[in-house]
This record gives sequence, C-alpha cells and structure tokens, in this order.
Amino acid sequence: MSESGGGGRVAAAAAAAGAAGAAGAADGAEAPQQGFLARVGTMLLKIMVLQTAINLATSFFNPPNRMLQQQQQQQLRNVLQPGEAFQQQQQQQQQQQQQQQEVKQQEKQHPQKRQQKKQQHQQQEETQQQQQQQQQETQQQQQQQKKKEKETVVSLVSCCLQHKKYLD
Repeated sequence: MSESGGGGRVAAAAAAAGAAGAAGAADGAEAPQQGFLARVGTMLLKIMVLQTAINLATSFFNPPNRMLQQQQQQQLRNVLQPGEAFQQQQQQQQQQQQQQQEVKQQEKQHPQKRQQKKQQHQQQEETQQQQQQQQQETQQQQQQQKKKEKETVVSLVSCCLQHKKYLD
C-alpha cells in the first residue's frame, strides 16, 4: 500500500514536471515578444496546467483522494454559486408571481363570473336589508298591539271604576 502511494507521488511529480516543461517551452518562445499582461497570463496558464496535471496524477494513483477533491470542488462551487435555499426561495417567489398572474388572467377571461359574484353579493345584501325591515315592522306592530292592549285595559278599568261609582 505504501509503495503504491509512493509510486503515485513519483508519477504525479513526473507528470507535473513534464507539464511544467511543456509550459516553460511555450513561455520561453513567446515571452520576450509579449508585454507584462501576456507574461502574467502565461504564468497563470502554467499554474493551471500544473495543477491539472497534479490533480489528474494524484486522482489516478490515489483514488480516496479523488473523493476529497470532489468534496473540495463541491464546496468551492457552493461558495461561488448561490445556496440551494436561496434558489428555492427564488423559485417559490416565481411560482407565486405566476399564480397571481394566472388568477388575474382568469379574472380578465371570465368577467361573467365576477359579475355573478357581484350580483350574488348584492342579492345577499338586499335580502339582509329586507329581513331587517321585516323585523323592524314586526317589532313596531307588536309594540302598537301592546299599546292598544294597554289602552283597552286602562279604558276597561276606568269604565269599571265609573260604573262602580255610579252603582255606589
């Protein structure tokens, strides 16, 4: 096990050295004719080529490191990209907006339903008003009837009293 790991490191180093040599040859041929930015760009390219070569060699000879590298890459992606929660929140907001737009479109497409609802509401209000009026009228009638009953009782009592006086 330790020998295969050591061999992997040697192979990785050899691959990296080969890549560095290739990048160095390309750099040596073009660098004198280019400006500072071009040299910086070539250095970055060399670093990226070396990093790629090292990653390939280590992942080939050392499979457990591949999973670690994938985890690191995923963590880097998570840092660079918005989180899943943020994306879900955006999706929910978009869905809500779509639903609201659909409701508005349905209302525009179905003005009859809106009118029916308005008419139903008006009818309900009218029936409530009618019921209230009927209740008020019945209450008034009951009150008038009670007054008449009281008046008749009073008049009967007064008649009785007068009749009694007459008899006495």
